[in-house]
Amino acid sequence: LLIAKEERTKLDIPANLRLLDQLADRLEAGLAKAGTVQQRLDALKDLLFVQEKFGLPSEDSAEAFLLCDVLKNRRGNCLGLSVLCLALAERAGLKLHGVPVPSRSSGPGHLLVRYDDGQTRVNFDPTQQGASHPDEHYLKLFNLKETDLKAGYILSSAKPRLILNLLLVNLGGERIVAGRAAAALPLLEGAHKLKPDYAPLHNNLGAAYLELGDWANAQKAYEQAIRWDPNFVGAKLGLGELALRAGKVEGAEGAGKSRLLRE
Repeated sequence: LLIAKEERTKLDIPANLRLLDQLADRLEAGLAKAGTVQQRLDALKDLLFVQEKFGLPSEDSAEAFLLCDVLKNRRGNCLGLSVLCLALAERAGLKLHGVPVPSRSSGPGHLLVRYDDGQTRVNFDPTQQGASHPDEHYLKLFNLKETDLKAGYILSSAKPRLILNLLLVNLGGERIVAGRAAAALPLLEGAHKLKPDYAPLHNNLGAAYLELGDWANAQKAYEQAIRWDPNFVGAKLGLGELALRAGKVEGAEGAGKSRLLRE
């Protein structure tokens, strides 16, 4: 909610916390009647998707992931709905963790949540009303390889700081798209403190510097993105854009070919 207040400056945080607490109390009541892990997850599913009718947004903007907007509109993308699940689970004592799934194609990545008590692990996908798919489903869907799992981030039960990183990186990206690159930099710098080895963070930094005309820092940021993820499409396209602006057609063609191959 503090991150949301960066964008919604008049946000009433106590009112939103009360709303979260009310939803969590109802979730707790449902959990009290549940015996198995699946029944506990079904209680969350019933609250969000049957009783409250949360669903997907008509358009993927900041409103789709800022917690206050998700609560108000009953609509959210994978990040927004997952953060809501985590906030309620934290209050109700349900052992949920965020699960990041970046994409190895040209499309966006994904975030879901997972019940993990150290013995039982069950994936819960809020964008599909709590559907449970095995990890292999996401490996195939997002063109991931087994080697992607070695770093311990992709498809892992992530710590809260990594979810906060995703919120900051996404809000920074929204500000860049809206032509507010200078306002995006403080958010992205905050994200850097949470996860400095995150390629999309450096890609967004590159895009912000590019918009601001700081080509040198844009180059460094895009190169950092590729350092952490050699196949990161956005950073390759960013370097191609820099090459075009510098009149280096050969470098720009290479980036363009990379985009076609990735798509």
